[in-house]
Amino acid sequence: MQWQKETDLLDKSRLKLSKYCWNLSNNTLTNTKNSKSVIVKINDRGPFVKNRIIDLSRSAFISIANLDAGVIDVTIEVIK
Repeated sequence: MQWQKETDLLDKSRLKLSKYCWNLSNNTLTNTKNSKSVIVKINDRGPFVKNRIIDLSRSAFISIANLDAGVIDVTIEVIK
């Protein structure tokens, strides 16, 4: 298990996501409504909210959706 630096976890401008696993891989997330995509790295565990599988950083979210959308549907592709 690899731990990230504290500054990496707290930097809201980085393109990252939290997922309920520790596979620290790069992933392509695509918004199913507008086909916009972003490449992000998993660097944290979570979310701990029912019916959600990922949490995106603010900067990753706004690159694929309007903040007013709140929760969106995405497809996830692991980059190997």
